[in-house]
This record gives sequence, C-alpha cells and structure tokens, in this order.
Amino acid sequence: MRFKTSFLITLLFHLTIIVVDKGAGFVIVGLLKDNENLKGALDLLTNVPPILMAVSNLGLAASLVFFTRRKEVSVRVAGETTSLVALVWGGTIALLAFFVIYVWAYFDPKTDMLEPSLLIPLLLTPPFLLLISYRNSIQLVLGRIYGYNVVHLVPSLTYLPAFLLIYFVLTDRDAKSAGVWGRFVPAVCLAVGLAWSLRRYVPLRPRFHGKFFKRALSFGWRANINSALTILNHRLDIYYVWALYIVPGAASLSAEDLSDAIKSQVAYYSLAVTLGELIWHFPEAMRDLLFSKVAGSSEAEAREVTPVICRNSLLICAAGAVVIWFIHGPIIGYWFGTAWYERWALVVTPSLAWLLPGTVFFTIAKILQADLMARHYVHTCIALTATVFVTMTVADVFLVPHYGAVGAAIGSTIGYVCSAVASLIVYVKSTGLPLRDLVLVRREDWEHYSGVLDRLRRRKS
Repeated sequence: MRFKTSFLITLLFHLTIIVVDKGAGFVIVGLLKDNENLKGALDLLTNVPPILMAVSNLGLAASLVFFTRRKEVSVRVAGETTSLVALVWGGTIALLAFFVIYVWAYFDPKTDMLEPSLLIPLLLTPPFLLLISYRNSIQLVLGRIYGYNVVHLVPSLTYLPAFLLIYFVLTDRDAKSAGVWGRFVPAVCLAVGLAWSLRRYVPLRPRFHGKFFKRALSFGWRANINSALTILNHRLDIYYVWALYIVPGAASLSAEDLSDAIKSQVAYYSLAVTLGELIWHFPEAMRDLLFSKVAGSSEAEAREVTPVICRNSLLICAAGAVVIWFIHGPIIGYWFGTAWYERWALVVTPSLAWLLPGTVFFTIAKILQADLMARHYVHTCIALTATVFVTMTVADVFLVPHYGAVGAAIGSTIGYVCSAVASLIVYVKSTGLPLRDLVLVRREDWEHYSGVLDRLRRRKS
C-alpha cells in the first residue's frame, strides 16, 4: 500500500478516534461535572495502566518494526518472542506495582481513591496493553493498515459503553470502578482477538528466541527510554498537580476537603490537557507511519518526505488550536451549564491558554524525532525527550504549588517549546536542510490543498 494511501486511511481513523474517544470523555466528565474531585480521582486511576505499559515496554515494539522491515528477522520469531515478554515481563511489573501502590496507599491519605478492589484490574491491564502493542506492530509491518488502525479505534469505541454499563447497571454509580473495569475488559478482549486474527503469521503459543531478544533489547531499551519519557511528559504533570499543589487556606480544611480540593484541580487540568492535545491526532497519525517509512527508505528519500510532513503538520495543528480556543467555551458551557462558568472555566480556560502554544510547537518534535529514531539517532532522541521531562519537572516544582493547574500548563509549554527548538537544531545539522523547509508552508503545499478542494467540489457537484 502506498504511503499516501496509508496516511489518508490512518488520518481518517484518527479523526474518528477524536470524535468517539473525546466524545466519550466529555460524556463522562459531563456526568461528573458537579463532582470534580471524583473526576480527578478517575483521571489519576485511568492513567496508571498506559504509564506502566510504556515504562515496561522495553522498546520491543520499535525493535519489531525496525528489524522485520529490514528483513533481519521473521515476523514469526519476533511475534512469538514479544508475546512471551508481554505476558511474563508485564505480569512481573504488575506484581511489583501492586506491592508498591498497596504500601503507598496504606501510609498516604491522599491515595484514598486507590481502593484494594480496583488494584487487580488496574494493574493487570498493562500486560494486555503490551500484547496489543506488539501484535499491532506486526500489522504495521505486514501492511495491514486497516487492521492496524482498527486496533487503535476499538478501545475508543468500547470504553463508553463499558463505562455506562458498569456505572448505571452493575454498580451504584461507582465512577472509579466503571473507569477501571471499562479499560480492563476491552483490553483483554482486544488482545485475545488480535492474537487470534494473526495466528497465521504468529502461532498462539508464545516462544522465546534468545538471539532476537538480545538484538531487540539492545536496540529497544534506548527506544523505550524515549517512549517512556514521552508518556511521562504527557501524563506525569497531573500527578505533579496532585502531589505538589498547595490549597489556599489548607490549614482550615479537613483532610477530606483538602483531598477533594486537590483532586478537583487535577480534574480541571486534565480537561485542559484533553482539549490541548486534540490537535496531536494528526502528527500521531503520521508518527508510526513515518518511522516505518524512514526505516525502510534511503536517507535521500527521507529528506524529501519528512520536511513536507513537518511543516504541514505544524500548519494543521496551529489551525486546529485556533478552532479549539474559540469553540471550547461555548460548547462545554452548553454541556456543563452553570457549573462551567462558576467553577470549571475559571481554571480550565487559563490553563488551556498556556497549554495550546506548547502543544502546537511540540508537533515539530513529534515528527522530527520519529525520523531521527528511524535513522539511528536513538541517543539524540532520548536527550531531546529528556529535555521536556527535566524542564517540565523543574518548572512544575516551582509553579504548581502556587498556581496549580495553570502552573502545570506553563511548565508543560516551557518543556514542549524547548524540545521543539532542540529538535529543529539537531535535524537541520544532521541533514543540512534549511529551517524554512521544516516550518514554513511552501507554494506546492498550498497548490496541493487547492487541488484537493477542487476535487471535492467537483465530486459534490
């Protein structure tokens, strides 16, 4: 399948994911609009599985794509080995996390949302997410672009029905149980279904191939540091808000009221992040495809493709940010009613104002680092991603205690802009391409957009 066709299919799927996934999120936050503290607790819980999955990934998904695309290992060998790693290593991480969280929850009163009954499904989700990640990478290698994108879409399609079923029918409106089990059950079903659908290429029984594992780990552990830092950069700041925010007048509040106030701040920031990251679905749709494309292409071919994707991604994301800024208030205000204007907007809107510039500029880093990773600049990508982590963490330590969600938004934007600038410097030096080719839309790009609009008008008429 041609790269442009693969991209268009992937983009359409990601647009569908935006509508389904974010729509489901707004339905849930609408249900909990008068219980911000409960929404904050739900956000803290549901972000645990993807963080654990990213940390325990070992980079084998990237290694699988890299070595199979270069014909250095068979799909069967890579699939069997990664399946065993997902089950064994993922299970080990789940056990370790269970022990750490259980002990932590016992001593820290702020972890009251970590009920013991929720820990098991919460921590068993990452092994299945690992299996999904590895098997879906096989679909990317095989060129099964429809199947690859369907796997990304299924969790979005199933989460809201599962949440509502558990919330209204199986429990007495227990949002935390609905959120945790609503992620766990679809993950199990998707992992099993994906393994079954690929049984022609990878047998259901996992096996260990030591030679491939050593090579994959040698390449992948560095890639995993990069991906783990990426997910931490996107998700850790809500935990910074939870851990660092100092509630005004805290001395006069009870422990329960203090905990609720902190989790409410988490809910406000989480909504701002959800809105700000809507624009990332375009570069996210491109990142894996670009990595696969560059890994199997010459450097000259990559130099032609990457600048076009980078500058057009920046343009599209900037336009999307403008749209989000102007429509978020009226739309959410209509959905939330007076709760939006009295409480949510007072924190969400200023947080979004600080967050949007950073998310727009970070588009550059997402695209360029996918190219650099595929061209063996692994250590460079780790350094670039660590730039976000360090600058964001330092900024949050100083800003979050006093400004809460707004301070976290400022810290994120500082980290994102620093990473984008550093990525541009590294890419320009490594390729010799001028900076304007990466950030300024060229005449042929506008001609392409005009041609697309003309074709659409002709079809409509």
